[in-house]
Amino acid sequence: MISGVVESMVSGDGTAIGCEVTGSGPALVVVHGTLRAARHYRAMAAALADDFTVYTMDRRGRGASGPQGAGYDIDTECDDLAAVLAHTGATMVFGHSFGGLVGLELARRRATPITRLAVYEPAVSIGGAYSGSWLPELDSAVADDRIEDGVISVMRGLELLGPFTQLPTRLQRAMAKVIMRRDVMDDMRALLPTVHAEVVTAIGLDSDGDRYADVTVDTLLITGERGPSYLRGVAEVLDRVMPRSAHRVLPRCAHNAPELDAPETIAAELRRYFTG
Repeated sequence: MISGVVESMVSGDGTAIGCEVTGSGPALVVVHGTLRAARHYRAMAAALADDFTVYTMDRRGRGASGPQGAGYDIDTECDDLAAVLAHTGATMVFGHSFGGLVGLELARRRATPITRLAVYEPAVSIGGAYSGSWLPELDSAVADDRIEDGVISVMRGLELLGPFTQLPTRLQRAMAKVIMRRDVMDDMRALLPTVHAEVVTAIGLDSDGDRYADVTVDTLLITGERGPSYLRGVAEVLDRVMPRSAHRVLPRCAHNAPELDAPETIAAELRRYFTG
């Protein structure tokens, strides 16, 4: 069994794309979400390692991969994922949040190498579900190295604070300082600069959902009972327009279930789907 190996491959524009590799069996590529990197999904990958060789990508701007670059857009992300699939021979993909958007966008291309796709609360904007009004606040926090404020800005902007949304900003900031140890602070300092371009990309793909009628591969749409309600609404629309999809709502799961709250639960769901 492979464990803890980092492989590097080259995307179409020459940018290096790194993957953490673990497990044995058919190849499964994991595409992470915003403010995340491959290392955050190690628990989920370990839970899948007996059944799959799991290739967890570092998307551009983090880990073993190159920078986002000036020409960054959804085509860049799709080219990176396609390069990983070509290198690994994988045809199965799991995407979380923004990674789910990337998986869906590659799957809707006619020459897609994906034959089976699972996405958890994909960052798809339907009917203006995403807003960029908070991005100047994020940019200011990044420029001033106010890491807690930057993270709070992202969490508020993407409606990920759940019951803590109504708390005053000073209490949200105090909570962030308690939660974010030094290593987490360093993590967020490195990842926050990647958020702006990803949010702008998601907003630029806003539609009524019909663009995803072109996704004809088998697709499992997963949402969490405790995730943002607008993302459940997005999954419901996708399930209506995509010809070969199914939608599962997982009890007691929030948006960060795959890499933080419930990695084994998500792994069990993926195992059933990809082996079935």
